[in-house]
Parts: sequence; structure tokens; C-alpha cells
Amino acid sequence: MRIASLYLFVISGAVVASAEAAEIKSSDPSGTWKWTFAPIGVTLNSTLHLMVDGNKITGRYEDENMNARIRNGKFTGKKLSFQFDVDFQGMSITAMFGGELSEDRIKGKIVFFYGGQAMEMDWDAERAIDVADVVGTWDLSMENSDDQTISLPLILKRSSRKLTGTFRDDNIGELTLENIRLLNNKMTFSMTGSYEGVEIKFDVVCRPRGSTMTGTLTYEVTGTKTEIEFVGKLRPKEKDV
Repeated sequence: MRIASLYLFVISGAVVASAEAAEIKSSDPSGTWKWTFAPIGVTLNSTLHLMVDGNKITGRYEDENMNARIRNGKFTGKKLSFQFDVDFQGMSITAMFGGELSEDRIKGKIVFFYGGQAMEMDWDAERAIDVADVVGTWDLSMENSDDQTISLPLILKRSSRKLTGTFRDDNIGELTLENIRLLNNKMTFSMTGSYEGVEIKFDVVCRPRGSTMTGTLTYEVTGTKTEIEFVGKLRPKEKDV
């Protein structure tokens, strides 16, 4: 049964863990990845933005000297591969990546081809988070032990380089997100509302991964705290007509 109030949802039954959340956590390389390496003796701060659609990977690679769209991206099981091509100081360079996903880490090898030579390097990337990873409307879904489910909208916007957001509950109303922070591979924020004169506080910790996220929402009322596990899905952005 689906209900529309987070307050009624929490008091109606014990919250249970989501199997979908566990699956997302262990098997989705979508999102932002960062690492440093020195292919030519100069340390580069590298960023990789990935999006997975079935077994296909798309995205971009960026560092201080290069910005390239990846191609031939594949993802099977926990293994992924892709490559990109760039011109750097008049030299054509092809970089071929191969790695294995382990939750919030990818480890593997990169082979650079340039000027008739090949150079292999280790690749050890950690999941990170950028503003672009979270902007949009997310549907946060939860379930409890009475087989009740709830899905509520979380809206995140970029405004003058600042991230703002709102959360909507039918009984509590629209809540403004406070203290939004992006650190490493997590987003945290808090909210405060009231229901029938009782103040309710929320603290949220989540990990976006492309078009999905997992997290926990801690709900406090009259000194009692309840932790809820949730799964979030990003709504497709509307295309300009």
C-alpha cells in the first residue's frame, strides 16, 4: 500500500532495509570519479564522469590539459572498459582504460598510445560528487514492515554557484534543505518542519550514483530518532521542444 506522508509512514511500521539499495550500492559505476597520476612526470588531477545504460558506458574525461568524450564504453559484471582520443601539443594520444568496480572504487590499468609508443599505468579512482551529479528532481522511495511504501520528491537546483533544494510531504508541507554539503562521495543536508504543532527534524546522508542514489534519513520527534533507508531515482530531464 502506498501512502503520501512520511510522518504517518514512520509511525505505522518498522522501517526495513531495501534490497534495491544494496543492489545499487554494489553494481553501478555511474557518477563522478577522481584520481591523480603522472603519465609524463607531471601530476594530473583527473576527473571521470560516467553514465551507464545497460552494458554501455558514456561520459567524459577531464584533467588540467585534456577534456575528451569517452567512446567504446562497456560494462559487464563489475568490469568496465572505454577509451578516449585527444590531441595534446600537436600529438595524437589514445588512452585505453580497463578496470574493475568495487563499490566506491575502480582499480585497473590505463594504456596510452602516442608517437608510435605505448605506456601502461595503474588506475585507482575513488567515487566523488559534483553539483552536476545531484541537480534535478529525485523520487525518494522507502518501505516498512507493513508492506507500505512511500515516494516523495526531492528537488535540487543550482543557484549562483550554490546548491539549493526542497522536499515535499503531504502533511508536513514543503521543507527547505539546509546545510547542504558535498564531500567526497556523499551529500548531506538537514530539514526542519512541524506536524500538528510538533517539531520534526530530519538529517539526510546519501550517495548519488548517476541516475540513482541510496541513503538514510534520520527523523527526530520529541527526542526519539528513527533511521530510514531510502532509494532515489532521478527523473529524466525534459527536452526542449
